[in-house]
Amino acid sequence: MVGILRFEFEGTALDHFPKSERRNADDGSPPESSSIWLSVGSGALQFNEEQLRRWHGKRVTVLGTLLGPDEKLGGCGHLSAFPAEVLARSIERL
Repeated sequence: MVGILRFEFEGTALDHFPKSERRNADDGSPPESSSIWLSVGSGALQFNEEQLRRWHGKRVTVLGTLLGPDEKLGGCGHLSAFPAEVLARSIERL
């Protein structure tokens, strides 16, 4: 998947690109509705936080496994606010 990396406290996500097509607060929807939560699971692979901080707001490509929302919580990520999650295997800057 290709999108804009958001790497901030309680908000590691891939935002929709192009931005002009993104749902936003102007139409009453939360910004997370046009984003996908990014995670790496509990294995040995972890985010390189220093690198991802530099890439925050930049276009990236993410390879991984797309997961649907948690059945009990109804969403993914922080406060279950995201419609889907990607268990990332790699993140590369475009």
